[in-house]
Amino acid sequence: MTNNWNVRDLETWKAAVNGIRNGGNGMTHSIAINADILVPVTPVAEKTFGSAVNITVTLEGRGSLSPSDGGTLLRIGNGQTVIVRDLTLRGRGDSMMTVVAAWGGEFVMEGGAVITGNFGGGVSVSADGKFIMKDRAVVKGNSNTGVFVDYGSPGTFIMKDNASVSGNTEDGVYVGKASTFIMEGGTVSGNSGRGVRVDDGTFINKGGTVSGNTEG
Repeated sequence: MTNNWNVRDLETWKAAVNGIRNGGNGMTHSIAINADILVPVTPVAEKTFGSAVNITVTLEGRGSLSPSDGGTLLRIGNGQTVIVRDLTLRGRGDSMMTVVAAWGGEFVMEGGAVITGNFGGGVSVSADGKFIMKDRAVVKGNSNTGVFVDYGSPGTFIMKDNASVSGNTEDGVYVGKASTFIMEGGTVSGNSGRGVRVDDGTFINKGGTVSGNTEG
């Protein structure tokens, strides 16, 4: 069974988050968002959806979520899968943190999902977390690296289909600390640093395109 949440403002967002946090382990949740909503950031020591494990949370719609302060919008922990479909996650010009942190959990962007406009970069993957981009998903226009695969410990990033990391003002993708980037499709282009910067990590290109970045 899937718990369905219809989010239209801050209060209904808080109700959905609290419902998922208190809903127990092994649950599936779907959050429909078709408005532009400003929501609180998740503190570093917490996870957005609490301590529940073996859960899947899908956020989808034609609206957007933006943080109300300088911090991370979504933090995903062990045993948690968060899917963003079509939705836009819009960052801030004063945030030092990435928009999404998959630290131990799994983060999936699909459909036409977008992460953009953040000073601290788009997505960070660490603590054996996993990030999957597919379909037409985009990480673009952030004033730092688009995707950090390693934020102190290993992570895995998989890019497929027509997904893209573009127009970020540092590297497109940074891979370090025994982390892995597997590119099965998609593009990394138009970033102001390197397309893919590998530092003690592994980059496996099975068919994607890295081109048009300032440093290669």
